[in-house]
Amino acid sequence: MIKNRKIKIELAFLIVIFFISILIIIYSPFYKNFNSYSIKKGVVVKVKDNLDYNGVVKIGFEDVWVKIGNKIIKFSNVLRGNWLLDNYFEKGDNVVIIYKGDTPIYLTYDRVTYLYAYILLFLGLILFIGRLNGIKTILSLLFTIVMIFYVLLPLIVNGYPPIPLTIVVVGIIIIVCYFVLCGFNKKAISSSISTILGVSIAGLLGYIGIKLMKPPPGGFSEFIQMILFSGHFLDFYGILISTIVLASLGAIMDVSIDISSGLYELKRHKPDITFSELFESGMNIGKDIMGTMANTLILVYVGSLIAPILYFMIKGTSIYVILSYNFIAYEILASLCGSVGIVMTILLSALISSYIYSV
Repeated sequence: MIKNRKIKIELAFLIVIFFISILIIIYSPFYKNFNSYSIKKGVVVKVKDNLDYNGVVKIGFEDVWVKIGNKIIKFSNVLRGNWLLDNYFEKGDNVVIIYKGDTPIYLTYDRVTYLYAYILLFLGLILFIGRLNGIKTILSLLFTIVMIFYVLLPLIVNGYPPIPLTIVVVGIIIIVCYFVLCGFNKKAISSSISTILGVSIAGLLGYIGIKLMKPPPGGFSEFIQMILFSGHFLDFYGILISTIVLASLGAIMDVSIDISSGLYELKRHKPDITFSELFESGMNIGKDIMGTMANTLILVYVGSLIAPILYFMIKGTSIYVILSYNFIAYEILASLCGSVGIVMTILLSALISSYIYSV
């Protein structure tokens, strides 16, 4: 009877979280300024190059004819030698035309169709392997995406302070996701507390590091510079710290749930186990996963730095100078803050889980 009631409560909770996510999407200010934009798909049928430089980087412009339904529209595609913004089209390319009202204003590759295919593959594998837990995983992922893209980022754009806003949003994500995935039990409670503390440590270290290293506003991303030059003055240092917190969140959640779940099962199969035995077991589990999780976080950041590091190596730049560059120093700082957060989460998760399961 009690078990059936618990299942009904958890099912009701899942339904409520799903509808909250949908309501946030509907009423969020995200994309509210884009109602006048529309999208049409087409195919490039003809291209005429007018390039001043035709190497690995292309500079000049090309005339592009795109077939949309029964109509053919001509575009003049400017190439500035900027890989971040340029698109070089060839005959047969599938493209997307963005309209403002009835006027075509932008032409780009149709990449979203392929992304949808990969998303379906990802979700399909989650459902096939996870079954009921797969549904919970997708719901927690949906809630996380909604909270970041439909709550956190729009509010930052509208001038809200990034750091306290990120703390609140991340706290909500942690608590909701664990209760969705684990149900209403001590495992969810201990995992939530440990993760919140671990992420807080990573964020605090990031705050101290940014104050000490003094990266310039917008100095770590071309897109931040674009925001600055467009006249939108946001709290860029706060965004830096928020980025560290968000980037470390997934790995810290993973570590916390691994230890909490291991100790939860140990307590379930051996109810008379003591606090000290639980804590020792939790630390042993943590030591086994510590190296791989720290590597995971560091390799994510290092992967994003391969191109600039290769450039500096080709130029013969000394390692000290490389590490002093704004964006490289920031990426290394972020990876170290997240890694310290992971290590501290191991200790905190073992300690908190052992205490909660023992009382």
